[in-house]
Amino acid sequence: MNLLGIGGSPRKGNSQTMLEETLRGAEQAGVETEIVLLRELNIAHCDGNDYCLEAKECRQKDDFQAVAEKMEQADSIVLATPTYFDNMSGLMKDIVDRSNYLYAKKSLKGKKGYAVISGGGKRESLEKCLETIKSFYKHELMEFSGAVLGEKLEKQNAVSKNDCLLKKCFELGKKIAEE
Repeated sequence: MNLLGIGGSPRKGNSQTMLEETLRGAEQAGVETEIVLLRELNIAHCDGNDYCLEAKECRQKDDFQAVAEKMEQADSIVLATPTYFDNMSGLMKDIVDRSNYLYAKKSLKGKKGYAVISGGGKRESLEKCLETIKSFYKHELMEFSGAVLGEKLEKQNAVSKNDCLLKKCFELGKKIAEE
């Protein structure tokens, strides 16, 4: 099994720590994992021209093609993002928007999708973000299979002191390995 973790935070913080712990749980159960940190890549915004739907490729040439290839090769995908105004980070939204041609190819169909989401606010904000991720997975014909929501994480590395939340992430990784 191959698990791809995509980190959508513009800095190393709570969502990345949650993602790393999720992948650690999967690795301990024998899963091959890989992490992609979007902040380290050059990925443009979707230009909305719909060229991708007919050509089944994106005409923009940047680091997205490598991420898309990894998504296609993975058995399961974990999207990790902090919440901004009840939604995912802009970095993660660019991945979602640029994935339209993957839908046209049906290349993510049947894969399992997971989420780890962090935020400084209330659970309601994280749940709204989760709905967007679920919608993306549904659009891509993927199966949403689980999430961990880390609420009230006001400080940058607050999750590192939250053993309960870290355990939930680790357990999510083990669950991924069992499916």
